[in-house]
Amino acid sequence: MEIQPWWFTIEPYEGESISHFLGRFRRENELTLSGLGKIAELYGAIARWENFRFNPSPSSEQLEKLGKIVQVEMATLQTMFPSAPMKMTPIRLCSACYSEKPYHRMEWQYKEIYK
Repeated sequence: MEIQPWWFTIEPYEGESISHFLGRFRRENELTLSGLGKIAELYGAIARWENFRFNPSPSSEQLEKLGKIVQVEMATLQTMFPSAPMKMTPIRLCSACYSEKPYHRMEWQYKEIYK
């Protein structure tokens, strides 16, 4: 009889970036980057996503694998990834917003387009 692992599940916050969510999930479950990558069979992709490196973009298969582990629907996971060009570095924060709700929002990373 094989024992199946179980995880503490966490709910994503509204607008939360995938990077922040994965970090919270890993801390809650005492997992390393490589540990979560191995469990989800996504290996280095987890580390890339936590560092805002989304090239190549995650596939449906990758999101499905991640969703099974973190117990979040694929549609919700898709909203946590960038939907427009964004800056990888520096990690941008809105101090006023962060003081109200201490989590990183994906929208803070988007590049501003000047005309």
